[in-house]
Amino acid sequence: MDSVVVDIDDTLVSTDRRKWAVWRHILNREIPLETIESQGSRQVLERFASANEEAWKRF
Repeated sequence: MDSVVVDIDDTLVSTDRRKWAVWRHILNREIPLETIESQGSRQVLERFASANEEAWKRF
């Protein structure tokens, strides 16, 4: 099993692209960058992995 642990801190620089890369890896699918910029983690999961129980477990 692969795992990704990310400590994201927006204090100095925007981390949207890093979060975008992590989400694409976790969900194994393409996600629009605009979605990551405008929605929280729960909304991203609900929209792109609502029926995928494995994705919820990985998250």
